[in-house]
Amino acid sequence: MLDGDQNTRWASGQSQIAEQWLELEFGRVELLELLELRTAAGDMPRALELELDGAPASQTSSMAVPGVLRLELEQPTAASSARIAIVTPAANALAWWSVTELGGLCR
Repeated sequence: MLDGDQNTRWASGQSQIAEQWLELEFGRVELLELLELRTAAGDMPRALELELDGAPASQTSSMAVPGVLRLELEQPTAASSARIAIVTPAANALAWWSVTELGGLCR
């Protein structure tokens, strides 16, 4: 999901459930403005929440186009890690959570 190749992906290996999470360690403090997840539209959870360095982050989410979910922070926030958790799974109860690409905007 970090290789720039839309033909590869990270996958949960099981059906989506609330509170499944994906954690990123940045290796240094970044000033984060947004995260963008790309996946097959059917594999995208309906709602996600974001934590930065273990604390809830105020964010809005929007589906820019099918299969692209943007988590935009209300204000740029310094963090060395991010955890993205499912609040509401995809409508398809059997869908795995998969991410083909994960990107972000940092200052």
